[in-house]
Amino acid sequence: MTSERALVKRIGRELDKIDRCWWMKVHGGGFQRSGVPDIIGVIDGRFFAIEAKTVDGVLSKLQEVTLEDIRRCGGLTTVARCLADIGKITGGD
Repeated sequence: MTSERALVKRIGRELDKIDRCWWMKVHGGGFQRSGVPDIIGVIDGRFFAIEAKTVDGVLSKLQEVTLEDIRRCGGLTTVARCLADIGKITGGD
């Protein structure tokens, strides 16, 4: 099983290959809003957020609400349990 940390690294390497993409890994902490997805960025001028989860990982209610808020505002979101799941963001879906 792939850990969330390893999955985030793999996703980052894939995003780095896309010239039309800027992204960053969000590191949680006391000075940050809770529930922010693991990766945020911009692709083709559109904001995106990716929450990485293991195959059996469960989103918290706050994570669900945050992803829905981002979608409501026009951003792209996905829960990535494998590398293929970022196709919803990158257009490889």
